[in-house]
Amino acid sequence: MKPVRTVLRHLARAVGYTALGAVLFGGWFYVSLAQSQADLRPWHTAKLEAEYRGPGDDRVSSYADYVALENELFAELHREVYDSGDPGTQSRWSRYFRGGPQDSSASNHAWNRSVELAAEHPVGGALLLHGATDSPYSMRAIGELLHARGWHVVIPRYPGHGTAPVGLYTFDWRDIAEVAKLAAHHLREQVGDDAPLVMVGYSTGAGIAADYALAKLEGEDREAFDRIVLLSPAMGVSPIAAFAKTQGRLAAFLGVPKLAWTSIQPEYDPYKYNSFSVNAGDQVYELTVSVDERLARLSNDAGVVVGMPPILSFQSLVDATVSTRAVIAFHDKLASNEGHQLVIFDVDRSQATADFLQSSDLAILDELPERGARNYELTVVGNLDDESDELAAWDDVATREGAHAVPIGASWPKGVYSLTHVALPFREHDPVYGLTPYGDPARPSLGNLQLRGERGLFVVDGDGRMRLRCNPFFDYMAQRIVEALESVEKR
Repeated sequence: MKPVRTVLRHLARAVGYTALGAVLFGGWFYVSLAQSQADLRPWHTAKLEAEYRGPGDDRVSSYADYVALENELFAELHREVYDSGDPGTQSRWSRYFRGGPQDSSASNHAWNRSVELAAEHPVGGALLLHGATDSPYSMRAIGELLHARGWHVVIPRYPGHGTAPVGLYTFDWRDIAEVAKLAAHHLREQVGDDAPLVMVGYSTGAGIAADYALAKLEGEDREAFDRIVLLSPAMGVSPIAAFAKTQGRLAAFLGVPKLAWTSIQPEYDPYKYNSFSVNAGDQVYELTVSVDERLARLSNDAGVVVGMPPILSFQSLVDATVSTRAVIAFHDKLASNEGHQLVIFDVDRSQATADFLQSSDLAILDELPERGARNYELTVVGNLDDESDELAAWDDVATREGAHAVPIGASWPKGVYSLTHVALPFREHDPVYGLTPYGDPARPSLGNLQLRGERGLFVVDGDGRMRLRCNPFFDYMAQRIVEALESVEKR
């Protein structure tokens, strides 16, 4: 027996060494990949001391203080990044080329900063919350829509956003939540105690909105909102995001700054970062955990949460950033008969494109419960039939047999086969991201770049250039939002 035990011991040792070697090789390979990324530039490394640091920041006790500090921040941004002397700031298409076509600070409306659209006689107050990595510009179309209807609109810029990607390295979602609280209190002061308040959140902003409303239900001191609208809500992200914190710590431990970045890209988008840090992924993940934990604490014996403001959500069936199934699961946890609604934009299932589409998300519509088993009103926007590009709003999707379909007066644009996570809040004619933009002809639309050449040559990857950046069905979405808010407007 002794030789057998010896053999087994040597075998176990060999397996252990092999496993350790595989781990070390995998770690070395991963670090090498990180090191092979582009060099970090001043916009990835600058120290912006005027950025808000959260509830413990004694420079800010009100939203007015936050905006005042923001003015200092942008002055610092110009000194530390625009005027850094880095060759990248001299590239015509860099967002940090002073006076260039992508320099948003040169425009009449600085949509990278917090925005307030005041109404002389407001019907109510609207708090709009943008997504991670972008800026208040992503809420511009919604903000202008509501302002035109008499709403006093506030769109706060998040800490770490609208300035330089270095902000993604340090921001914390709880700091964003604190800014949302300050902005909500400011909004209430502007419109008075009796006026209704509505909140519209996009992506991470939708997660912040949901967390805010759930915290209010848990008894936390904050303003109450009468209606909530969510666009591409971040209710669930890739499970890989759970390991982002570990990667960030490893980057600091090894002294490999690039390891703290999942993507280091040229910054040519005037209102959204192209680079992405592991901390950003971690913060969005932590936000989804907070929402899930609040839902669990507030759920009754039936497993649903009672008392949330009526929620209207819009979600693309296929979404490469957040989980559509998680969005549906969130709605499943809301009580019935409280006016909750979910609108899902299907892909183009016409015969011309159906054979070329692949995604596990395509089966989601078949997984949805029947109408009577849902706690919310469901609408699916999809092809009127499999031979038509025309779209209709369907009120049931299990088989579509007997379902009521209403044409929405829109069709799939040529070359478009689905919406995307980043498309929903932008009009088709958006001057920065539109398919058919209007605006400054010197600034090309990032949503309609027509570039052809050999693969691997152009620094911006093909997936990024192909991703739809605007919503051809924005008018339908806007109509649904207006209809949802009419009841509180007339209150």
